[in-house]
Amino acid sequence: GPSPPPHGPGHIADPLQARLHHGAPALLSVLLFAIYAATACRTVGPGDSGELTVAMTTWGVAHAPGYPLLMLIGNLVSRLPHRGEPAFILNLLNAGFSALACGVLAAAVSLLSGPAWAGFAAGLALGTSIIFWEYALVTEVFALNALMGALLLLFLARVLKGVERERVPLWPLPASALVMSTVLTHHATLVLLAGPVLVVVVALAASGARRGSGPSTWRRAVVPSLAAALVGSLPLLYIPLAARHDPLMNWGNARDLHGLLGLMMRKDFGFGSLAIREVVVSKLLQGGEGASPLGLRHAGLFWADLPRSFGWLFPVLPLLGLVWAARRARPLLLLGALVLGALVLFFARVNTPLVPLYIGITRPFYILPHLVLAFLGGLGIAQLMDWAGRMHPRGPALACLLVVAGTGAAALPLHWRSVDMHTNAFTRDLGANLIAGMPPGAIVLSRGDLIRNSVYYQQACLGRRPDLALVDQPMMAAPWYIEQLRRRHALRLPDSLIVMTGGAAGQSRVWLDLNLGTSTEPASRPVVAVQLMDDTYASAYRLRAMGLWAEARPKQERIDLRAWASTYTAVVRRWATTSLDRSYPESSWEASTGPLYTRALAYLEALRDIVDRLDPPARAWARTPALEAAERWQGRRRADYLAHQAQFWLMCNADSLTPPGQEVDSLLATRAMELAQASLALDPDNLQALRTIVALLSTVPRMGDPRAEAQLRHRIVQQRPGDPAEVVPYFRVVADLMNDPATRDSRILEQAEADRRRFIRVLEIALKLGGDSALARLHDRWSAPLR
Repeated sequence: GPSPPPHGPGHIADPLQARLHHGAPALLSVLLFAIYAATACRTVGPGDSGELTVAMTTWGVAHAPGYPLLMLIGNLVSRLPHRGEPAFILNLLNAGFSALACGVLAAAVSLLSGPAWAGFAAGLALGTSIIFWEYALVTEVFALNALMGALLLLFLARVLKGVERERVPLWPLPASALVMSTVLTHHATLVLLAGPVLVVVVALAASGARRGSGPSTWRRAVVPSLAAALVGSLPLLYIPLAARHDPLMNWGNARDLHGLLGLMMRKDFGFGSLAIREVVVSKLLQGGEGASPLGLRHAGLFWADLPRSFGWLFPVLPLLGLVWAARRARPLLLLGALVLGALVLFFARVNTPLVPLYIGITRPFYILPHLVLAFLGGLGIAQLMDWAGRMHPRGPALACLLVVAGTGAAALPLHWRSVDMHTNAFTRDLGANLIAGMPPGAIVLSRGDLIRNSVYYQQACLGRRPDLALVDQPMMAAPWYIEQLRRRHALRLPDSLIVMTGGAAGQSRVWLDLNLGTSTEPASRPVVAVQLMDDTYASAYRLRAMGLWAEARPKQERIDLRAWASTYTAVVRRWATTSLDRSYPESSWEASTGPLYTRALAYLEALRDIVDRLDPPARAWARTPALEAAERWQGRRRADYLAHQAQFWLMCNADSLTPPGQEVDSLLATRAMELAQASLALDPDNLQALRTIVALLSTVPRMGDPRAEAQLRHRIVQQRPGDPAEVVPYFRVVADLMNDPATRDSRILEQAEADRRRFIRVLEIALKLGGDSALARLHDRWSAPLR
């Protein structure tokens, strides 16, 4: 074909313009890094940040697939001289990855389109978008993945420019292969972009071979590209080498090829899934149909989030980018179509339930698609500038300024406050408050990622309480974890072990029996629990709350309430309280874990109140800052605080913690009812308050009211429509009412029948998601109408 014009798209003749073209991406990276550094978390962040930080400071292995490339880089960087906590320098490393990703994106757009400011505007829009900015501020895996994606786009842009000039450079092809290897060594989701890029490059090579123009470059690139991919895979060796040293964070204990493959294939989570099936089904049963991920609902959330993350002006820009591509770089249309198809397939596999926490867990997976959309958006900005230039000489500058003002510049002040984490110390404080007052050498039975990660950060990075042995109960479903516990002598284990997924050894009573000792074998270490997996312990043990943890004690052991309250108060007085007065987004890790504080403080307040009423003190309780913070809570948080106090009064009545006597029992039940009703006055749907009142109506004879109980259980089931623990007792109460002519009520039966039909619908969805035989039996049992 004819040679391209010497001053075609993207050509830069003016030396000043050339310097601007090359300097704008660097300027953008520096600007964004300064913004990220100002807003970055100064300590360990929420979610997986604690686990990654521990692994990146102890030569450890993070959760599947292990992220060996990030582990290598992080462990090297964490050993550089730095100020502040170990987490801070790693947070800055993450910020650097994010800032570089935006700069590289800007360079890719500018290389293809010509105008430097089109790339700058696109990179700024991405860098100030909510999700991208939020995950630039704490140690996570998504920033490095975004940088790899941006590099792929830059190398593809270089190849496209070479095709345009019929002089395809060799180096972008092995460089792309090197980056693509991070699908194995870092994050598998890069395949959503790497796969389409590879297809486009192969199509370009095939097209060039057919035209007979420059096929030798493509042939010469094959061997260097394969060599680059092989070199890029070498970080995989980090995992078995690190695992052999058994660091504190040693996920999968992948010491050999079999273990490495198991880790890379996410054996513990299920290959191709973000969440464990049992967790998804559990959240669905609790949340109802609205929590179902079926039907590409996550894809709908992704597209609906674009205006929120980028601003309302942004969504039109990628469409204009496709117009630009159709005119000047048609292979990008193929890239866009392939990425869109990969995105649909990805969201079809995303199985996280649509409840706040898991929506928050899924949102960072939007970052890579956002990168591609920002790339197309940058080309769309170039198209706008081209059209504006035809109308007026200053049109391109005005068009670019308009876009910057409507996207990145507007987002900067709007998003700053919502994403700023420089004062967020929730995870560090949680870990410190969790271990406060724990007995020396205790075995700590925990449950939950943030709890595990926050304690490990305290131990490995801050050097606090190395005597504690943390045992994560859900992880006991993995044989490698059981072997790790044996190797570290973390707790007593039976010789023949059925893991926590089933059998007698999967019950909390068994673990307490083994480790608290018997008449013939005394306990070797105290046992405390943050949360147990079930209530089988209750037949022989009582959990005596001591803040965010509880000490397991034999049930027959007498408890001195005043001594308990004094010790409990002393523990809570040691807490860091900066996190207690802050509010957090509903979908955040902080919001999901914050109720632990509410319950702990409510129990202490209730315990001290009970002691004061039964045995008036000679002097006032010591000042407790955490309780003072709780007294400032308002609205739903205040309602939760009162509801948990009511729950504690009820527990004291049911668990015989107080001296026996009808007068005391009456006081406990009456006060529990008062507190629960006060909670409902603030929040009529407060689940804990409703449960407490239902328990009082069903167990305290003088409060018994079957009609009221049925109505309250209906309100609970409205919030937990598929939870058998709530639904089945409700149906039984309704059946008892209908069997008695004196209490029969057609309206209650109508309500219950509607709830039954909804229960069946939820069970059917759960069975599609992989529910077990117990749910199938429930479905069969309640398929018939109530009578």
